[in-house]
Amino acid sequence: MKGILFKPWKIKAIAGNPDREWQTRRVIKPQPIICKGVMRWEKNKGNRFVSINMDDHADLAAQFAPYRIGETVYIKEAYCHKVDPITSKVSVTEFWYRLDNPEIEFLDDGDGFAVINKDGSYKSPWRSPLLMPEEAARYFIKIKAVRAERLQEITEEDALKEGIKIMAGTHQSTAKNPETGELKLVGQPEPFTARYHYEALWDSLNKGYPWESNPWVFRYKFELIK
Repeated sequence: MKGILFKPWKIKAIAGNPDREWQTRRVIKPQPIICKGVMRWEKNKGNRFVSINMDDHADLAAQFAPYRIGETVYIKEAYCHKVDPITSKVSVTEFWYRLDNPEIEFLDDGDGFAVINKDGSYKSPWRSPLLMPEEAARYFIKIKAVRAERLQEITEEDALKEGIKIMAGTHQSTAKNPETGELKLVGQPEPFTARYHYEALWDSLNKGYPWESNPWVFRYKFELIK
């Protein structure tokens, strides 16, 4: 089974709202390029070469997405063995875990404990979520829909389904003075929107594919399996 990564705050949100539909957007790699005036996505898939006209047939790219419609995927989290508070030793020795193993500890729920080495130094017991096997997972999602689209096509409703919460207040755009390099406020203050917050979140997580570049993404709709 395939795994998928989410930030801890989103995992909490998904687990706390199991009855709603969720979305996530992931960068399409490699990105489509303009070829003879047409936006094309070219990718090696198995033993065949795929070339899709994204301007007119972006829907065809969904069949080559990492996650498919109807597929069950487990959520990867930072995890570790539980540690005995008296001996500071790991209470189990298995590397592979079972879903019903009470000795699994998740970073999101942990108390920040550390393992004490013989020389008195400390080390973190947490394993990267990249290493989490399916056997240790506690949350599973089902992919309901897949679509290839431009990032900036996201709507206000979609941004809310990404788990965004709207802050109270307003924001105002800025522009850089080409001569001094100073930033100045421009336009009028506008109320915060989920889409505005999502733009900031995206840029914090996708350094190589900023919002302003409007990259192609796979939009996944999913639900938590209860």
